[in-house]
Amino acid sequence: QDRPQGIVTYPNVATQTEMGDIEAARLLVVGGHSGHGKTSLCLWWAMQLVARKVKVAFFTLEMAREYIFMKCASARTGIPGRNFSLGLFTYDERQRLAEFREWWAEHDFLVTADVGVDAHEVEGYLEKERPDLCFLDHVQMVKTEGFASQREGYEDQLREWRRVVDRTKTRLVLCSQLKRKQVDGNPLPSVHDLYGADIFRQISDMIMLIYYPKCEEPFQTQDTLTTLQRMQWMSFVAKNRY
Repeated sequence: QDRPQGIVTYPNVATQTEMGDIEAARLLVVGGHSGHGKTSLCLWWAMQLVARKVKVAFFTLEMAREYIFMKCASARTGIPGRNFSLGLFTYDERQRLAEFREWWAEHDFLVTADVGVDAHEVEGYLEKERPDLCFLDHVQMVKTEGFASQREGYEDQLREWRRVVDRTKTRLVLCSQLKRKQVDGNPLPSVHDLYGADIFRQISDMIMLIYYPKCEEPFQTQDTLTTLQRMQWMSFVAKNRY
């Protein structure tokens, strides 16, 4: 089956009271395997917050700015993502796209692919633009040159990100890849699967792991998940200070 286009509709960030106060977290980590919906989840949250007059910055280190715009436009207008790729739109779709462009221009949704690899660079951007919340997608793309090892550079950048959000009083959501698929036949993610799990435990206020069984190719979880679970997008809170 074809995967969903645009952004999958996720739970409202403001109503997930059973997960604690997400918006109170100064630094939230969202971890998941490639293709399981980290970017989509964060864009869905960002779109909700922007509509509530929250100023949001989205640092995209993996995808082009134009692709982020396409995902948001597809989610808000209902236009299939493939239509953007082909540049083919009906008259009605062109009208909806024009309305979305007006909406995009009227809201404080800052999307940049030029900033984000270095925490010091980002601090200057945050002090200039003053967003209420920012997203970094994804953290494995940060700058690690100039250190004795890639791991040392990676951990130093993460610690600096924590210092930056504390100094600027900005909330930050970090997207992170997971490093393995299954352990002992269990496909569900755990905090140990994060690259740099120990440093994430130190710097984060909340760690949220996501899993979408339909993205597994080939699908190997029939013995551990029910039929209903295989069709659901799942989230797990691995750490929560609130």
